[in-house]
Amino acid sequence: QKIEDAHNIAIVKALARAKWFRVNKMFIAITHSSGYQNIISGNLIRIGLDIVAVYSRKKPLKIHLRCVDRKDVISLQNKLIHNLIEEFNKREIRVSHGGHKTIYNIELILGKDHRKIDLGKILEDMLDKVVEETGYKLEEVEP
Repeated sequence: QKIEDAHNIAIVKALARAKWFRVNKMFIAITHSSGYQNIISGNLIRIGLDIVAVYSRKKPLKIHLRCVDRKDVISLQNKLIHNLIEEFNKREIRVSHGGHKTIYNIELILGKDHRKIDLGKILEDMLDKVVEETGYKLEEVEP
């Protein structure tokens, strides 16, 4: 019961912190949580989001991405993953990454200056760039 309570609290906090976006007919959320990223993303997908990015601000910095199993959504998520990894490479940040069609994890391998990296801003910028490349418009949605 205590573990389930912790999961529910993490989900509620992630919902409160989330930034919500709309791209064409897709709904996307970017949020942060120091734990339970997989559980949070799974629950947000179940309530109707198309792509969820949950990142951690604690060391090691992580980005957990999950999307629905739909060709257009997977394509957008794959472009986002590619751009994120490219951005970290430009910044000379080593990353460990992997996953499969609908779930992907990126972990940044950093020293003591990990707090200088604003993953939320990087995610938003890369999402905006990817959406622009597709010809769609990124709209922030107020909760």
